[in-house]
Amino acid sequence: MQSIPFKNFVVTLGWNDFSQSITRQLLASSNQVVALVREEETRLEVEQAFESEDLIAATMNLSDYPSMKEMGIGRGRSIFVNTGKDE
Repeated sequence: MQSIPFKNFVVTLGWNDFSQSITRQLLASSNQVVALVREEETRLEVEQAFESEDLIAATMNLSDYPSMKEMGIGRGRSIFVNTGKDE
């Protein structure tokens, strides 16, 4: 994935009912969200569920910290880490 184009964003790592609820609330409050998920199928589900210009969903190894740093995750203002598996 290329560098994140957002300036003030929230990151979710992993996807489950909790992260979906958080994402819904964040987008409703005019926040930009980057959702990092493990599976391509999950990424597509996220994009279809929200269809928002303020959401980027990306598939990646959630333990690949060098790639996260390269894409600019550290510029996010908050990170939600979901320890459950993607569904």
